[in-house]
Order: sequence, then C-alpha cells, then structure tokens
Amino acid sequence: MHNAASVGVWLYGRARRVVQERRYRALGTPGERRAHGPGLPLAVRAMTVTGSVGCAAVLVRGRDEPADLRAGHSASGRSGRPGPAITPDTRFEIGSVTKIFTGLVPADMVVRGQTELDATLGTLIGLPARAGGLITLRSLATHNSGLPRLAPSLRMKAHALTAHPDPYRDIDLAHVIAALTRNPPAEPGAFRYSNLGYQLLGTALAAAAGTTWSDLVWQRICRPLGLTATGIEPDRSTARGHDPAGLPVPYWD
Repeated sequence: MHNAASVGVWLYGRARRVVQERRYRALGTPGERRAHGPGLPLAVRAMTVTGSVGCAAVLVRGRDEPADLRAGHSASGRSGRPGPAITPDTRFEIGSVTKIFTGLVPADMVVRGQTELDATLGTLIGLPARAGGLITLRSLATHNSGLPRLAPSLRMKAHALTAHPDPYRDIDLAHVIAALTRNPPAEPGAFRYSNLGYQLLGTALAAAAGTTWSDLVWQRICRPLGLTATGIEPDRSTARGHDPAGLPVPYWD
C-alpha cells in the first residue's frame, strides 16, 4: 500500500512539473513581460511557477558592474501550509552541499598529523577487504573509490524506485558492510560520484578522531567559522521539505 501511494505521488509530481514548466515558459512571452514589466527577473519566474510551495533566497549580480551584488530575499511563503514564515534566519536542508563539510575535515586532520589520506577503511572502521577495506580516504574524498552512488541493497533500490521520503532511514554501517560483502565494489580509480562513499568517509574520519561525525564537523568547521546555525538536527526554524507533488516529507537522516 505504501509503495503504491509513493508511485502515485511520483506520477502526480511529474504531471505537476510539466504544468510548472509550461507556466515558466509562458512568463517569457511578450504578454507576460508587459504585465510584469521589462526584465522580469529569473528568480521571480522561478518562484512564480512553484506556486504555494517554495521560497528562494537569491544572490543577483548587476549587469553593469561585475562587483555590484544585491541579495534578494522572498518571504512570501509558509511552504504552502500553516507554520513559521520564511525569514533570513530560516534553516534549510543542504543535501549534497554537506559533502563540502565532510571533505574539509580530512584536509584539516592531515595537516594536524591525525590521519593520512592513504589510510584505509579496513584500518579505520574494520571494513573487510572484499567489501572495500582497501579503499583509502583519498579515493573516497575524490569520488574515485569504486563505490556505487547508494548502498547496493534491495531496500535502498526499493526506496529509490518508490520515491521513499527518507531513503537513508535504517541504513547503518552494519547494513552497508553486509551489502558490500554481498556486492563488492568496483576497483578504485575511475571517477564515480558516490553518496555512499562520503557516508563512509565521514564514518571513518569520526572513528579516527574518536568522536561522532556531527561533533567532528562542529569542532573543526562550524565553531571556528562561527556557523552557529549549522547542524544536523532540525529545530523550530528549520523549513519543512516537500516532494514533487507538494506534500511534506521527513528530514533525511
């Protein structure tokens, strides 16, 4: 029943996207430009097609002066449902931008002499050789580890195919080790973008430092840079995400 509902949501989302794209293109017609004035900003067009679900914080560069930067902010939405209005202090999930944080940590730890880029997953977290134990921190950080994008398991594939609201739920290290033992990764060397690789990179770095990944990122990056509103736990100021059909979804873990 859950999978059927997820497929229905996905199909509705695809249809809604087609409508949005048509509205977006229509805003570029002469009639719409006359209605909205000359030079209709791209950000305005983007926010218009999202309807009641969506908000944007946009950095706009002036055309005449390359150094003329103006910050544009929209506080027009409440994600389409009752709740706190979007403000400059609203927190958002940043998805794969998290990899920037994880990728900075090994550089910091190597400079401090606390690990080496050629340290392996077998040494740091006990990953068996067959499951990728010879993979190094260097290859993980550069997406050359041979690991797939996601953990190779039926559960993960089912989540991806049915638009599961949190595809990473219950995918812990023991599950990943078992999955990689059954489905060994490819030989390291070729570029292959991998979310799984960065999950294992964060786990290995935390093990090397004797702490958790979240504490490691806080200690090495967020606290020194004064990023006091950055963290892994949502709070009252965190915006709720939505799926392509406009329905609220859980935070990704």
